Amino acid sequence: LLDKIVRVWHITSPSAILNKLHEEINVLLKQKDEEFSSGMDAVVVALEKQEKYTKITFAGAKNSLYYFDNHTQILSEVKGTRKSIGGIQNEKIKFENRIVNLISGSFLYIGSDGVVDQNNKQRKSFTKKRLINLLKQIVHLPSSEQQARIEQTLDEYMEGTTQRDDILWIGTKV
Repeated sequence: LLDKIVRVWHITSPSAILNKLHEEINVLLKQKDEEFSSGMDAVVVALEKQEKYTKITFAGAKNSLYYFDNHTQILSEVKGTRKSIGGIQNEKIKFENRIVNLISGSFLYIGSDGVVDQNNKQRKSFTKKRLINLLKQIVHLPSSEQQARIEQTLDEYMEGTTQRDDILWIGTKV
């Protein structure tokens, strides 16, 4: 569906992609006819290199975008829309674009909720707060070291348990 939305229908706005994907998932899976309340989370990002900065256009289905602004030296969160893709959702709520302009050397993070949802032995989630604190600690490291620290921290937290959710996490320097 994503390929069709972008390549065939030429929809490139992140929010429009998510809105169309939601409609098409409901049609394809016949979710309007059923009482199917579950949906999936997603993130779409468009990066546009400008002369002095990179324009990031972000839309999220329940997931956020995190970024470290190399100018202000602050890690910030841009929240996604509180709506999933597919399933029975509030149709009055539409996905919206959020725009962030970042100078060269800034860092961008997106991913699934799999990191924050992982449990430890006491069945306590890793939490968004713990993830944000970890990102603040590692943002100045090279990408490969950031990845290693995230994996190590999560492995230590989950010691003695099994992974309960998918984990997809992407970090990139702009």
